[in-house]
Amino acid sequence: MQTSEINTGQVLNYLIHRNKKHPLSEKFDLFLALLHGYIHQFGIINVQDELLERLFRLRIDILSDPSLLEEMTRELGDNIDQIISDQFNKESQHKKLELFLVQALNTYKKIASSIINPIDKGNISNISKDISYQGIVDSLELLPTKDREFHKNYLTTSVMLDYSTLVAFLILNDQLEVEIEDEEIEQLCKLIRLTTEEFGVYSHFLGIWSPSIDDESHWVVNIRIRIGILDRRSDKSFKSAESAIEFLQKL
Repeated sequence: MQTSEINTGQVLNYLIHRNKKHPLSEKFDLFLALLHGYIHQFGIINVQDELLERLFRLRIDILSDPSLLEEMTRELGDNIDQIISDQFNKESQHKKLELFLVQALNTYKKIASSIINPIDKGNISNISKDISYQGIVDSLELLPTKDREFHKNYLTTSVMLDYSTLVAFLILNDQLEVEIEDEEIEQLCKLIRLTTEEFGVYSHFLGIWSPSIDDESHWVVNIRIRIGILDRRSDKSFKSAESAIEFLQKL
């Protein structure tokens, strides 16, 4: 699966505040209009397949643009500590959501940096323009059951993490033009944590990242615990006790 050092939700939030237009701006504006419409109709948590497909396409567009990737690494990746500090120090009526977003960005950076660093970044942008979220899901059906579930869960949680962080940015920056109930904020916080931790868990079981034993940050500790629990299961199905998909189905 394709990823970058910068979470797609964070990139899209950056493009909102970018002083000059980017070729992706029009696509992103259309996506934002769709996002607002769906949230108004279905709420934050009932994420529709069309949103995931379009968000995945935006991710591919970002990865296919070498100049944008370079700008993102310079403006976001290299300054992640300052960005996190700035976000956390803002006045907000949603301090828990702010904290969870900061935790997600920090944890994502640790995982994605490990995935990206061994790769020739010049080749990241060499991605088929025809690739789609559903196309990957369909192609994964050809894999053995265990491998299929690993890859599908990795793909789903990574796109859901993009979605949940973008929505969090919109809420915290007062740019979500939909009234949000406190219960939905709480559910979004839980979704951010679940998708971040599952992204780490499935990155580990796919052999592309492992949490440092010296990292005592709360969410990385949770990831290590979940890896240990899943690794000890006799059936080796590695299916999470409460995956992001199962969480959504419960609501």
